Amino acid sequence: MCEANIERFNQIVAGQHFPPIGALHILKGNLLLEFGLLQEAEQALTEGLDLVRWIGESVAPKKGYTALARLRAIQGDRLAAMEAVKALEESWPEGSLYAQSLRHRLLMRHWPEDPEVRKEAQVWLAQPEIGFDQLATIAGVDPLSTSIFEYQINAVHVLARLPKGEPGPFTVEGLHAGLNHVQEFSASHGFVGWLAEIAIARILLDQAAGKKAEALETLEAAVRATANT
Repeated sequence: MCEANIERFNQIVAGQHFPPIGALHILKGNLLLEFGLLQEAEQALTEGLDLVRWIGESVAPKKGYTALARLRAIQGDRLAAMEAVKALEESWPEGSLYAQSLRHRLLMRHWPEDPEVRKEAQVWLAQPEIGFDQLATIAGVDPLSTSIFEYQINAVHVLARLPKGEPGPFTVEGLHAGLNHVQEFSASHGFVGWLAEIAIARILLDQAAGKKAEALETLEAAVRATANT
């Protein structure tokens, strides 16, 4: 469908640099990345970003640079992954907290044995801006609420990957309490994507705490919840 729409737009604007085409390329790149087609995803993402990077809105560049950073991290290219995160922050200064959370999530996911990565993650988590009580303020899917949700979910991933001997400033119980509000809100509005993200975060937290039974219970409850939305 993305390919057909891109071709249709190309025929309409015939060689013009039309930002919606860039957004379609980025969507295509995200889908290809999920299928593990890295070379094809890279081409689609870079083409899309070339078209949307200066359009003055955040949604398409954010999706594009996030996916490109993930792709570079999967490839094991740490420098290129961080360059993509830096480009995201430069193109969207208001989303600096999201960009920082993405940076630490990727580093802890792909290079967790690096002591500097762990140290920087702990320092970042200790910042007052990361307080998970903000999850309780989410009451919509406006850009601000979405940004709070995404960077705090990223922060949960970072925290869950810290070694047990290097605890972060938050308790597992406190994090679950913060996630409860967003889970209820997401379920009441049928936001399946958010429910899946919350479930994954809960499972990671339980696994990090050695609570395997609770992690399995969370997984089964998430499957039931998303099936009913």
